[in-house]
Amino acid sequence: MIRSIEHKLLYSDERFHAAFPSIAKLKNGQLLLAFRRARDCAWLIDSEKRRELDFTSRVDHLDSRSHIAMINLDAKGRPLSDRVDCLPMDPEAGDQDPSLLVLGNGLVLLTSFSYYHLPSDVAQYVKGARRLGNSKDFFLSWGSHISVRDADSNEWLYHHRFLPRSAKFGRTISPSGIKQKAGAARGQAVEWNGEVWVPVYGENQHAAALYRSRNGKDWAFQSIIASDSTRTIHFQEPALCTDPNTGLICFMRTAGAGKDYLATAVSRDGIHWSEPKLHNLTGHPHHPLCLRDGRVFLTYGYRSQPSGVRAVFLDQPTADPDLAREWIIRDDGLGTDLGYPWSTQLADNTILTVYYMTSQRGLREIWGSWIMLE
Repeated sequence: MIRSIEHKLLYSDERFHAAFPSIAKLKNGQLLLAFRRARDCAWLIDSEKRRELDFTSRVDHLDSRSHIAMINLDAKGRPLSDRVDCLPMDPEAGDQDPSLLVLGNGLVLLTSFSYYHLPSDVAQYVKGARRLGNSKDFFLSWGSHISVRDADSNEWLYHHRFLPRSAKFGRTISPSGIKQKAGAARGQAVEWNGEVWVPVYGENQHAAALYRSRNGKDWAFQSIIASDSTRTIHFQEPALCTDPNTGLICFMRTAGAGKDYLATAVSRDGIHWSEPKLHNLTGHPHHPLCLRDGRVFLTYGYRSQPSGVRAVFLDQPTADPDLAREWIIRDDGLGTDLGYPWSTQLADNTILTVYYMTSQRGLREIWGSWIMLE
């Protein structure tokens, strides 16, 4: 099915850590590439000293000044200029993981979430504070939010409009109850039945949940997509696609028991979901692109050796991915800090998949692979 693959670097800067991209096709045919960008302090080190650091094992995913960066590409996926635009920053927290969706009216919807850095003496009194690995840094998940940009003027109509918590999902952060959290938004949203549907994860029993809006401004909790009351399996980074015969299909990465395995669930109304099905396919995480011929191109980062980016073709959204042939897009990754692919189909039916990789110098960079189909 895949005839050839071409790889190109889309963004690299020695002062920035670039990761977690998404891409969307605008109404004018051009493309918008968004990714999380944060400081990379290694440029301050002499080149000789840099060789003493193991950049392939370092994971720098939290930074108090991380933000959402965006690049405009032409219809073939080539950067139109060197200009990098940014979502206005949240002054209290670092932004993470943009997920793009172009609505039927042409507006650009961007979902993301934030982290709040905490010193250790404060963190011990804050419910929900977590330590970052074995470091001395603590953080608090700060919230999931919606931002909407006008595609013609590139002006933000609003940004950081936070999703509300509900009685079934989310929690209160501050003692006053003013600050609330409703999971982390990372994964493909969809426009379906005249409404916008956004998947989130992470607050109650490590569940994935669904929010919806009729106008893109006012959001309400809709349902729990998947959960495990034993807290053995964590359903994370849910991504949606639609099927005219089935409804909504959700692809989730699991953590805990069966780390990085794929789980799927199906709903005909967005309220009632099938029991999540676990698959043998592993990835970090999964993105479903509905192709014009009805198939689904499911991509995922592969963090075992040889690490890189892989994909399977599904004849339909509900097909069993364990029965599909696995295609290797790249297997030349350095370390395991890579992946998070996101795809779009170009006018000539070529698929452009974007993701992040680690360079020989230790830089996290945004790459694109142009995949020509038979």
